[in-house]
Amino acid sequence: MMENRKRIPKVCSLHDVLSVPKTTAHNCLGCNLADLTNAFGEVLNGLTKCKDLQAAFSIYFMWLNVFVERYDFMFSYLGVPDSYRIKHFPVFLQIKHWANFQKHPKAFLFVHHPSFSCPTVGITVDKKKPKIIDQVFVDKYYKGGKHNESLSSELMNARSVVVHYPDPRTIVEDFCAQSQKFVEIVAKNPMYQELLMEKSTLLDFFTEEAES
Repeated sequence: MMENRKRIPKVCSLHDVLSVPKTTAHNCLGCNLADLTNAFGEVLNGLTKCKDLQAAFSIYFMWLNVFVERYDFMFSYLGVPDSYRIKHFPVFLQIKHWANFQKHPKAFLFVHHPSFSCPTVGITVDKKKPKIIDQVFVDKYYKGGKHNESLSSELMNARSVVVHYPDPRTIVEDFCAQSQKFVEIVAKNPMYQELLMEKSTLLDFFTEEAES
């Protein structure tokens, strides 16, 4: 999404897709997502110094979910079916479920001194068969409340629990690719363009800005 802090975020290409043949017009969607991307870049720079995995991944997924919530809003506004979102934007759901785990831990609150790991950071576990909270686990228990009772049975008073986060590089690479896919879908759909432009384009933006 952002090649480096000095370059324009790729999501700015949404501005080109939603542009109109008038130099004073401005569409805000691309800029809003680009501003958020630049802010996230600052956060990532700080996370490189963070030695606490739980803290780092909590911030990481909560920030990525800020993007996902915005895409979800546009999907809903455009009437994109849930089945299409699940098939073509799976990493958005992965991010949302990890963010839910951070925001709404539910029965995880009853775990005794859990450990935290990721593919690039190994840990030593005291027990031979620890309970692993990974992507499969959060996809089942943190996408809604259907399995809350069985979640309590899994985690209540558990002593050997490892939260195994996914590789952050893979997550962000998939996220960037699927964000670009959203732009490409809008670029190929005149109806989506019209609907988004109707709500997010000011035809005389730069004229008004110059006069103010």
